[in-house]
Amino acid sequence: NPDYPQQGFNLCTSLQEAVEVAQSHEVMVIGGGELYRQALPVASRMVLTLVDFEPQADTWFPEWDTAEWLELSRQAKPADQQNRYACEILQLQRIQPAS
Repeated sequence: NPDYPQQGFNLCTSLQEAVEVAQSHEVMVIGGGELYRQALPVASRMVLTLVDFEPQADTWFPEWDTAEWLELSRQAKPADQQNRYACEILQLQRIQPAS
């Protein structure tokens, strides 16, 4: 939304614009589905939260080839009073540099 009030960050309306604005800084993609599909082929690192729940939804994170990624860490988080569902947080690094 180009009319979103901007304070302390740069608002970009495309992945390409975000990469250009970031210059050499890291770009973090936090959704939605189409943006994930665009970013995945050029990503060099992923931090994924795998939640132990399958909601009814029409948008999902895109399929990705696990053979292209090295799992650096996996942290299990049990369900608790603040988090209804257990989850795992994975940190992955692309084995070959992204194109």
